[in-house]
Amino acid sequence: MMQPAASAPEPEELSVTIVQSRGKAGRYAVLAAVFVAAGVWLYRQGSSDQTWAILSIAFFGLGLVVFLAQLIRPGTLVLDARGITQAVLARTAQ
Repeated sequence: MMQPAASAPEPEELSVTIVQSRGKAGRYAVLAAVFVAAGVWLYRQGSSDQTWAILSIAFFGLGLVVFLAQLIRPGTLVLDARGITQAVLARTAQ
């Protein structure tokens, strides 16, 4: 007597979720903080051209904010029967 084959899971049941690494976001945040500190140090030196120091503080400061936000809420990628859903920072796209 033959055994009935095990039924495959329904497509609605299949789901894969990939979560962004918090460790990597933490390392990038530390690196951005180092560059912000270097920019502050250059700015306080009082050289004649402080444009690069200000640009460094602004650019890497923004990066620091983004990486800290990714530490709090890491991005996710969900693959399921409805399709692909990506959630990064405060934005979700399907």
